Amino acid sequence: MSSVPDPPPQRVEITISLRTITLVLGVVAFVWAFLAARQAVLWVFIALFLAIVLQTPVTWLEQRTGMRRGNAAMIVVLGVIGFLGTLAYLLVSPFVGAVRNLIEDLPTIVERIRASHLFQQIDQRTDLFDRLQERAQTLAAELPTKLGDAFEVGGRVFGFGLGAITITFMTLFLVIDLPNLSRSLHSILYPRDSARTAVLEERITRTIGRYAIGAVAIATIAGTVQGTAAWIIGVPFALALGIVAGLLGLIPRSGRRSPRSCSRSSR
Repeated sequence: MSSVPDPPPQRVEITISLRTITLVLGVVAFVWAFLAARQAVLWVFIALFLAIVLQTPVTWLEQRTGMRRGNAAMIVVLGVIGFLGTLAYLLVSPFVGAVRNLIEDLPTIVERIRASHLFQQIDQRTDLFDRLQERAQTLAAELPTKLGDAFEVGGRVFGFGLGAITITFMTLFLVIDLPNLSRSLHSILYPRDSARTAVLEERITRTIGRYAIGAVAIATIAGTVQGTAAWIIGVPFALALGIVAGLLGLIPRSGRRSPRSCSRSSR
C-alpha cells in the first residue's frame, strides 16, 4: 500500500494596502489633534450650544423690533451677562462681608477667649496657649509656600475668566452668523437633503430653546419660593440660599420612574 504524499505547506500572506495605512495614520493624527486641542474644542461646543439656546430670543427680538440681527444678538448676550453678573454679586457679597467682619472682629474674639475663665482653667492644666503660639509660628514660616498656592489659585481663576470671555465672544459671533452657517450647509446638499436638514434644524433649535426657557423659568420659581421662605423664617443669607436653590434647579434630572411606581399608576 503506497503512502499518500503530504500536501505542500500553504503560504499565508498579509498585505496592507497604502490606503489602509493612510487611513490609520489619518485617524491617529485626528485623535492626537483632538486631544491636543480638546480645551478649544470644548469651548467651541459650549459656544455652539449657547448660540442655539439664544437663537430663539434673538430671533424673537429681531422680528418684534425689526432691528438688525447683530444688534439683537448684542442686546441678548449683554443681558445674559448682566443677569449672571448680578447673580454672582448677590451670591458672593454676603459671604465676603461675613468674612471681612470676622477678620475685623478676630482680635476682639481672641482677647475675649483668653480672658474667659474657661480658657484660663484649660491653660493652667494644659499647654494649649504654648501650642497655639507654636502653630502660629509654623504658619508664619510656611507663609511663602501658601502664597505660592494662592498665586496658583489666582492663575486658575484668571484662566477661567479668560475662557469665559472667549466663550462669550464665540457665542456672540455664532449667534450672529447662524443663518449664514445654515445657508452654507444647505448649499452643499442635495435639494431633498437640504429640506430635511432645514426641518431637523428648526426642530432642534426650537426644542433646545424651549427647554432652556423652561429650565430657567423653573429655576427662577424654585429660587424665589425657597429664598422667600428662608427670609420669612429668619434664615441668614436668605437671598444667597435662594440663588443657590435656583442654580441647582438648572441641573437636569432624569424623569424615569421605577417599574413599581409605573405598575401602581397603571392600576
